[in-house]
Amino acid sequence: MYKELSLYQLNNLVSKVLKQSFPKTIRLVAEISEMNVNRTGHCYLSLVEKEEGSDKIKAQARATIWASTFRMLKPYFEKTTGRAFTKGLKVLLGVEVVFHENYGYSLNVRDIDPTYTLGDIERLRREILDRLKKEGISELNKLKKIPLLPKTIAVISSSTAAGYGDFIEHLENNPKGYKFSTKLFPTIMQGDEAVGSIVSTLQKVAEYDGLFDIIVMIRGGGSRIDLSCFDSYELAYEMLQSPFPIIAGIGHERDVTIADSIAHTRVKTPTAAATFIIDQLLRADEDLKSLSIAFKTELINNVNKLNEEMKKISSQFGPEVSALLNQENLRCSLLNNRFKELASAFLKEKEHLLSNHLDNVGKLCSYKLESRNIESVNYSREFKLLIKNKIDKENRQLENMQTIVSLSDPLNILKKGYSLSYNNGKLIKDLQDLKSGDVVETILADGKFVSEVKNINKKDGTKEI
Repeated sequence: MYKELSLYQLNNLVSKVLKQSFPKTIRLVAEISEMNVNRTGHCYLSLVEKEEGSDKIKAQARATIWASTFRMLKPYFEKTTGRAFTKGLKVLLGVEVVFHENYGYSLNVRDIDPTYTLGDIERLRREILDRLKKEGISELNKLKKIPLLPKTIAVISSSTAAGYGDFIEHLENNPKGYKFSTKLFPTIMQGDEAVGSIVSTLQKVAEYDGLFDIIVMIRGGGSRIDLSCFDSYELAYEMLQSPFPIIAGIGHERDVTIADSIAHTRVKTPTAAATFIIDQLLRADEDLKSLSIAFKTELINNVNKLNEEMKKISSQFGPEVSALLNQENLRCSLLNNRFKELASAFLKEKEHLLSNHLDNVGKLCSYKLESRNIESVNYSREFKLLIKNKIDKENRQLENMQTIVSLSDPLNILKKGYSLSYNNGKLIKDLQDLKSGDVVETILADGKFVSEVKNINKKDGTKEI
């Protein structure tokens, strides 16, 4: 049994045992779950091993890459693999097992084998492609039909990417002068946020279902490391759900990503994407011209064929038509003669009837005139008698009226002993029109006189002086 030990002594013993057990650098396979580089350049890793087929961790350890080693390993790994040295990668490391009395158990990374990671990346890529095939969706975007004239384009790219500028310039300055309508959906196209950004943008573009003809996914140049986001299952799945065919021009010729593999069409560069679209219109233009030429040729051939057939028919039916025409001409001539005979007889009959009608009309008119003359004489006599009686009656009425007027003449009334008195030119009708002192003018039948009112005697006996 061990004697009593201090904690330091125990840790020191463990450190010695580990050095004896692992005297040299060992090769270790693990996944980087966490990674942190401090300001001095030291890189601190958290390594894990997961149960196969799940994310359950069954082992983990801390590891350190000192700054001097990290400055060499990182660029070597990234240049070889084309992937950023970051968390989430499965790596083959050369490590030294250490146990420090103060800091405990850890691993010092001395080396890294990028070929193992390359194999793992390719394995993951194949697994994703196989998964998409098993789900029956790997060819969905390739099955979508690019319209004959793809002129309305949704562009998924960074607004500042040189590749986007090249794409637009090449598209707008095409030699045929074709016009296109493009809408940019600004997107992060590299780095840790790229997958989420591109997926979100694809979902936005899908809301315009029916508006766009195609999607063009482009980015500018860059290293192979920048392509890692295009090997994501989440991105591939969203691309395959898009309602539009996708043209992928992410800027690398040698490296084929999962996004390249499942897109409708893969081109090398953004400029090549513009060329592909312009070529679609050129082919449609050429097909239209070919169809136009073929249509004209076919039309001319058909017209010539019909002309030949008409000539043949004309030569076959010419004699028969001529005989029919002669027969019809003879028939028309006989009908014409018959018509003339019938018309002449009809006219003669109508002339005889008209003559008889004229005689009857003349006799009837003569009789009517004589009858009207007799009636006129009788009417004249009666009218003269009526006029005479009317005049006599009016004369008698006039004489009566003259008598009445004569009797109503004021002079005749005055001759009977009556008089008319006026006060200031106004006829006096009663005593109220007078007062004492008024000068009254009185008219008689044979003249007039003037008098002054001295007093007024009324019927009631009152007297006014």
